[in-house]
Amino acid sequence: MATKKISEMTAATVLTGVELIPIVQAGANKRATPSVLVTGCEYTTIYFTGKTFRIQLRSGMLCIDQTITETGFLGGENTDWENLQSFKREF
Repeated sequence: MATKKISEMTAATVLTGVELIPIVQAGANKRATPSVLVTGCEYTTIYFTGKTFRIQLRSGMLCIDQTITETGFLGGENTDWENLQSFKREF
């Protein structure tokens, strides 16, 4: 295979989550999938009618959580916060 610049490669279409993507981690070349790359994404916090919610990707799923106590997301699941709904995309 001839060496190509990334800008010369064919554009990808919608990713399914299982493609291999080259990355550099701690100075070493490694491979990852899109699913692994989004696992550590930040969450979005929403305040609505006096309650606090967060939406985030967790373990490959889109999760919607709600606080139960004032400790909220700093505390434990099902004690201080609970998962309201989780969605997994079926490929």
